[in-house]
Amino acid sequence: MAMKLQQIDNHYEVLLTLKNLVARNDKVWLWQKNIPGKGRPIHYGFLRIVDDTKNILEFRPLRTNSFKFQAKEEIFIYAESETITFKQTMRESTSQLLRCSIPKELFVLPRQMFEKLQVIEKENEADNLHKRKIPRKVAQNGQVAGLVRTNGTTIKSFKNLPVESYMLHDISTGGMAFLIDDPGEFNEKEGVALVSIDGKLIAKPLVGEVRSIRKMDNDLDQFKVGVKFEGV
Repeated sequence: MAMKLQQIDNHYEVLLTLKNLVARNDKVWLWQKNIPGKGRPIHYGFLRIVDDTKNILEFRPLRTNSFKFQAKEEIFIYAESETITFKQTMRESTSQLLRCSIPKELFVLPRQMFEKLQVIEKENEADNLHKRKIPRKVAQNGQVAGLVRTNGTTIKSFKNLPVESYMLHDISTGGMAFLIDDPGEFNEKEGVALVSIDGKLIAKPLVGEVRSIRKMDNDLDQFKVGVKFEGV
């Protein structure tokens, strides 16, 4: 039998709770149901505007132009700081913002219950070691991976693609892992190539595919992206 969640349905209390998120600049989780062939769109973001007159909530992404939501579909929101959740149908969605109506009610969802929803898998290194054919070496503290998103392009074309920098977590001849702040920055099965480490170009870029995105068990709200290199 499903547990009934505590409900906040007083309009002014709903507004006060949401405005507290804006005032404190608290991060919130935003996600949708699985999209066939694309997985579940999920992001960290900020609630920037609560406009009672226009009946609008406006969310912004953690990183500029990173939202990848399906337009006119339901969006689920969870704020860990207030332990509240709600869902709404989007009124407007671009890579830079998301707008929806102010909900009539909020539900109290303790962190432990939110984790059971498994919106995103938590990192458990011990449980995943057996999946690797080649052990990975933990990166030196502060090492930076220079990556390009291959999108089916050839190695010769990589020099024309923008290089993105991320903290390297570990690496081997079989694959690597790097850290991101927003789980929506990459998608599983997305093509990437390692072209540099600490700004030094690699003679032959290491081309691979994103295989996993997991929540790190630390206080930095980071996510680990696991990549398997081609031909391994």
